[in-house]
Order: sequence, then C-alpha cells, then structure tokens
Amino acid sequence: MKRSTYLILFGLALLVGAGVVALQPHPGYMDAQYYYAGALRLAAGQGFTEPYVWNYLGDLGELPQPSHGYWMPLTSLVALLGLKLAPFLAAFTAARIGILLVMALIAPLTAALTFQLNKRRDLALIAGLLAVFSGLYLPFLTTTDAFGIYMLLGAGFFLLLGRDDVFLKSNWHVLGLGALAGLFHLARADGGLWLGVALAAIALKWLVSEGGRGAKFRQLLVGSVLVGVGYGVVMGPWLLRNLNVFGTLLAPGGSRALWVLNYDELFIYPPERLTMARWWESGLGVILAARWEAFKVNFGTLIGVEGYVFLFPLLLAGAWVERTDRRVQIGALAYGLTFAVMTLVFPYSGGRGGLFHSGAALQPLLLALAVIGLDHALGWMGQKRGWNVRQARVVFGSALVVFAAALSGYAVVNQVLPECTEMQGSYQDFEAALIEFGAGPEDVVIVNNPPGYYLATGRSAIVIPYGSPEDLLELAERYHAEYLILEIPQPGLEELYTDPGDREGYAYLGEVGMAHIYRVDAE
Repeated sequence: MKRSTYLILFGLALLVGAGVVALQPHPGYMDAQYYYAGALRLAAGQGFTEPYVWNYLGDLGELPQPSHGYWMPLTSLVALLGLKLAPFLAAFTAARIGILLVMALIAPLTAALTFQLNKRRDLALIAGLLAVFSGLYLPFLTTTDAFGIYMLLGAGFFLLLGRDDVFLKSNWHVLGLGALAGLFHLARADGGLWLGVALAAIALKWLVSEGGRGAKFRQLLVGSVLVGVGYGVVMGPWLLRNLNVFGTLLAPGGSRALWVLNYDELFIYPPERLTMARWWESGLGVILAARWEAFKVNFGTLIGVEGYVFLFPLLLAGAWVERTDRRVQIGALAYGLTFAVMTLVFPYSGGRGGLFHSGAALQPLLLALAVIGLDHALGWMGQKRGWNVRQARVVFGSALVVFAAALSGYAVVNQVLPECTEMQGSYQDFEAALIEFGAGPEDVVIVNNPPGYYLATGRSAIVIPYGSPEDLLELAERYHAEYLILEIPQPGLEELYTDPGDREGYAYLGEVGMAHIYRVDAE
C-alpha cells in the first residue's frame, strides 16, 4: 500500500480531529477532567499529586494526596507533552496536541492492519476511513482520555504480531509486544490483561513451532522472559513509584472495587465496609443479577458502539472468514478476557463505560474484520445474484463510510458538547456563591465531581460520599471540608436535597439553580 495513502488518512483524521477539538472548549466529564488536571499539576511542577479526592477506596488521607492511585498516568503524560511543547496556546488546546496526534495515527494503522490481513488496498482504505469517522468514539478521541491511546496500542499490538508465516518473527518483536503490554497497563488499570494476552501469543507461537521438545521449551521460556522484560521496562518505574508512595506495587483500594453491590458504592465512605463477606451475604441472586444486567449492557456496547450497529454482522462474517489467522485468534482471546472482566469481575463499572473504554483496543481489528466481511458478503452476492462486485464494493464501502461519518457527527453534537459548556458554567456559579457566603481560598468543598470543580475554580474538593449524613460529617472533619454542594438527591443524603434546611452539623446557605449549598460543621 502506498505511503501517500497512509499520509492522506493521517491528514484527514487530523483535520476531523481538529474540528472536534475546536468544538470542545473544556473536558466534558470526570475522566477527562481528572487526566487533564493531573497534566496541569505535572506541568506546574507539583508532581504526581492532587488536591481533590474522587473516591475513597484508597483511603489515603489529607490533601494534597498522591495522584493516579486508581486511574493510570499515561494519558496525563501525553497531555503533559503538549503543555510543554506549546505553552503559548490555551492550556486545554495544548494538552490535546499529543492526544490529537494519537487520534490521527489510528486511521493509517487501521488501514495497515487491514492490508496486512488480506493484501487488499481498497479494503484497507475503507477500514482507514471508518477509523477516521470513528462513530460514537469520535468525541472521546479528541479529549484528555485514554480512548485514542488504547486504540493506537491495539493497532500496534496486532501489527507487531505479524502474518502467520512471520508470526512474531524476531525477539525484537517479542520484546516490543511486552513493551506494548506495559503501555496498556500504564494507560488503564485493566491494561494488565494485555500482559496475559502477550504471553498467550508466545504460547501460541510455541504450540505451532517446529523442533524438538527442548528447543520449543527454550523458545517458550525466552519469549516469556522477553515479554516480561519489555513490560518491566515500561511499567517498572511506575510500580516502584507505587511501592515508594503506597507501600504496594499496585495502588491500594483497587481490590475493594471487587466487592461493591452497586455503582454508587465506588464512592462509599468509610471504604472498610467493602468486604468479600458483605458481598457474599448479599445473596447469590443479587450477585448473578448484577452480572446478567452487565452482560446485556456490554453486549449492547459491542453491537452499538464497537460494531457501529451496521458493521456488527459484517465483523462477525470477517472474523469467521479469518478464524484461522493467529492475530484474529489472539484478538478473540483479548476481547473475551476484556468482556469477561467487565461483566463478571467489575459488572457495575464495566456496564457504566468500562467495556466502552477497554474495548477500544480492539477497534482497529474489528474494523479490519468488518470490511473483510463486507468483501466476502459482496462476493457471495456476486455469485448468487450476478452483482458487479467491484462496483458494489465502491457503493457499499462508500455507504459505510457515510454512515460512520453521520454517526460520528451525531455523537459530537448530542453526547459531549452540552456537557462541555453546562458543567463549567455551573461550577463557576457555585464558586461565586461560595465566595459570597464567605468561603476562603483554602476552604475545601464537597461536590459531585471534584476534578471538574478544581479545574473550573482552582478550589480543593472531595467527592460526596455514598453514606449517611453522619458519614459525611466524619469525612468533612477528616479532610477539613467546610462546604457541601448538592446538585441532585444523593443516595443516603436525599433529605438534605428534597427538604433543604438547617440540621445538626449542616447550616443551609441557599440554592444556586437546582443545587443546594450547606456549610458543614463537623465539630
């Protein structure tokens, strides 16, 4: 495939991404705000610290506290690169320079993967254009989140595996596979799964390799060690940082998320309530029902988001056609593991966007399989109905790209843009009210979205806990929080919202829009 085709895809993706960037004046949701705030603090020389708390699973103590104890740091580091390279730009624009370049690389790499799978330039071009107009993913690829990074790493992972006749043909490829697994983990906590996927690729190579038992065992051992070395080079510094800061290789608190009984319990306080015994005592019916609900939601994500709805039957057909290809087999394993973890292990966060995030790594491969499925479907119709397959390929391929562009436009207009403006304006209104009520610059506020509030106002904030009014008072005392902003009826705190007024420990100050503001007296 010509280099110029890859450059055109890169340029087109860059143009589309820049257009979306221009429409996103602020990060539109907590994840993107968290990563962006982390990058700003790194750029300001404040290191991996954060003056806000968005969950209490790690139970870390006073502010500021160590950052990226639950979400991983790679997105913040990519955003930091832009902040350092272009300090003359508006901060959020600069922070997305690296993000935008990552997004633009996805399309040519998707085309390259498609071409590597079947050596068809026309199909590779269609797949690359589908990656340019990336459906419901598009508005999330241009903000400070890990979606684009995950897609790029996924494309690189499957390209590095290579064709069956040169599958992981050198030790450098194996080492690179381990490094990519490390980058996956540095991007997302569940990215550690890709270390297992990389080792599975080594095992597959060992199973089909020639030679005696001793030679095959040495190949398996060397391959596994090289994967581990590549992973360790990337993740080792971060693991050592965790060991130095938290006393453990992995940040504390993540394991507590295993025992939540609903999504809101991710914000529970005190976190010691989350135990395996409590989880098991909830009953097998409750446990299984949650996983069944997560399965339904996640299967809908597979069809509607990752399959663009109209691509899903085609990608199934393509996967069947290419079922003997080792890249497809490894991809099926990777997606199966991701789906299982986000359904069975973390059903609440998985169903609330976890699979949407983690499944992005498979998107380049899924698009490649979809266009291969389209080609075989058209070939079948050519035999059965006498279609002109070449002409049909142009017509249907163009239609798929148009549909993807329309879906992408819908996502930009309806999903993210309202959040970008409304949330920022509300927080600034709340801050103006707090100052009027007498809040000083050092006073800590309890809000629904602490990273977002910090970005909008510069004020330290902690998240409203899942708990009782008494739990909130205990929390306020611990973090020296002075004010509470209730935007909606929070679980356990409904009465404070529906019947606002003074109570023991709570002095009602007034309302701003639909929000109620209290001064909190924990003494």
